[in-house]
Amino acid sequence: MDRKFCSFYNLAKLRSAEIDVVCPLHQRRDPQRLIAQGHSIGKDEWIVPLDLCAQLRRRYDDPSLPRLCGFV
Repeated sequence: MDRKFCSFYNLAKLRSAEIDVVCPLHQRRDPQRLIAQGHSIGKDEWIVPLDLCAQLRRRYDDPSLPRLCGFV
């Protein structure tokens, strides 16, 4: 997957379907902030929280979206 598909919505939907994904981090996400909020699970691997701002949550209007997702 390329970074255009690395959105909270796409990742949350794939995760809910138990589909694993590898993709680059979207250019608007700060990796250092995510790493600081997450925890290390190995060399250069972290579980990090991704959130969805209220404005986008309203735009998607999908009640099945989780409030927060953790991703490796």
